[in-house]
Amino acid sequence: MPLSTQNKNALHFLGIFFLVYFVFQFALLVVDLSFLENGLANIEANWTGLSATENKIMTGDGVFIINPNCTGLVSAIILGGIVFGLKKPGLRKKLQLWVAGAIALFVINLGRLYLVVWTGKQYGIELAETIHVVSWFLTALFIIVIWLIVTKKMTGVKSLSELISD
Repeated sequence: MPLSTQNKNALHFLGIFFLVYFVFQFALLVVDLSFLENGLANIEANWTGLSATENKIMTGDGVFIINPNCTGLVSAIILGGIVFGLKKPGLRKKLQLWVAGAIALFVINLGRLYLVVWTGKQYGIELAETIHVVSWFLTALFIIVIWLIVTKKMTGVKSLSELISD
């Protein structure tokens, strides 16, 4: 049974999405990002009045470790998979969307990390872990919604299906 055009478009999107995601996720795992991790730990420690050593932020009852997954780059990778997996808009606009989105994600992530570390300082590591997970999902949802609104406006499409079709 041949695939419908809609199914072919969906498979094309998924193929590109996962290719982009896995290539950049692999790079995230093998590239030394200690400069970014240490920098974020120092920024967050300074903002919250805590101390940091390398990528570790010390609180009264625990330690926050800033690793590559805490940098906002995973969200930028997911965004890249979505943006580059779509057939529309053109490559130049995709790059613009992705770069703008990645910068916004980094800034939002700074605030998210602050909230998590501040919560850990004020109320303990256990509550901070809950805030960490909830804030990550809310940030992801926020970014997807904003991306969809901006992309639809830039391309003039009315529905998401128009972004994956020819």
